Amino acid sequence: MAKTINSHYEMVGINQLRPHPQNPRKGDVGAIYESIEANGFYGAIVAQKSTGHILAGNHRWKAAHEANLASIPVIWVECDDDRALRILLADNRANDKAGYDDSVLADILAKLSNESDLIGTGYTAADLDDLIAQMAVPDFAPGTEDEQGKLDELAPKMCQCPQCGHEFDLRKHGKADLRIDWATHAAAKFACENWHYSRCLPAGKLVKVGAWEAGKFIGVIVFGRGANCNIVKGYGLTQDQGCELVRVALTEHKATVSKIVSLAIRFLKSKNPGLQLIVSYADPEQGHHGGIYQAGNWTYRGVSSSATKVWYNGKWSHKKTVDDAGVDQTGLKRKKVLGKHTYLMPLDAEMRERILPLSKPYPKRVKQAMTGHQPEQRQGGTDPHAPEV
Repeated sequence: MAKTINSHYEMVGINQLRPHPQNPRKGDVGAIYESIEANGFYGAIVAQKSTGHILAGNHRWKAAHEANLASIPVIWVECDDDRALRILLADNRANDKAGYDDSVLADILAKLSNESDLIGTGYTAADLDDLIAQMAVPDFAPGTEDEQGKLDELAPKMCQCPQCGHEFDLRKHGKADLRIDWATHAAAKFACENWHYSRCLPAGKLVKVGAWEAGKFIGVIVFGRGANCNIVKGYGLTQDQGCELVRVALTEHKATVSKIVSLAIRFLKSKNPGLQLIVSYADPEQGHHGGIYQAGNWTYRGVSSSATKVWYNGKWSHKKTVDDAGVDQTGLKRKKVLGKHTYLMPLDAEMRERILPLSKPYPKRVKQAMTGHQPEQRQGGTDPHAPEV
């Protein structure tokens, strides 16, 4: 039965309180400090009377310290250490589970922004712009198999785990609020044009796998033949035995990118059982080194050959693209571009063994290059069913 625990309110010296040593929360002290400077310190810290440990407001206390406040209001609660930890965790978790009515929030921020500024709200003008852009995302429903290009013969909807033989529906697999399903052409086009650096959906035969969190569309993973139709020929495969992951276009999301990509691959494999290999690239010219592939345990093949780009129609385009358009390139500017980091995802044991000798150490991030740390591939990590670590 619900009850009110013994507590009382008073103003105390700030040094009478102590941050809880087991608080797992990492807050934005800077944003809280800005609020204190703009609005003053309001409300009260909740602390355990017997220890002085803060149960709610650890980061508000730190910000108050930075603001040189001598005393702050506190609500002392009388409880044992077990109850104190439960209060600490519940306070943090309740905030995690809260959400917003984006329309109401945008209206308030827009009103404040027009009247003065957003100082003291915890938001910036860029936050408001992002919120308005996010609200403009159409409510895309899942597509159907008939709308997809066929990279192989379609399989039944059920997928069998190669480890235990258990059959499960991939559309319901993953976190409770994450759904993987077919995406319509319109959804894929919107995601690529708004959430991918290329700002375009590739042409050609494509399979578009969408992702939804809590029923909200968050983007697509797109597979296709790629610009080079012989992309898997060098691995002893025919064109219908492999494909390229050509786009990862996602907006804000809770699940990791590697998790979303992994589930999309399983979904693709369940519908195209003849596929044996997926190839994908990370473009160093865009500052990419392939972090999402490394997190997903892909095999790193190395850097592809350098390419030539041509200045055409106001942008740099690959020479092959301009060639295919039948354009006379006389007098057009050209430049050499770096090769791309090449990653491979084998989809069966035979292919995994075949590409294993090609494996190279993962390329470094900029920070890793500066510190000399060299990431290695995790052993056995090229299986899409392998757990993330």
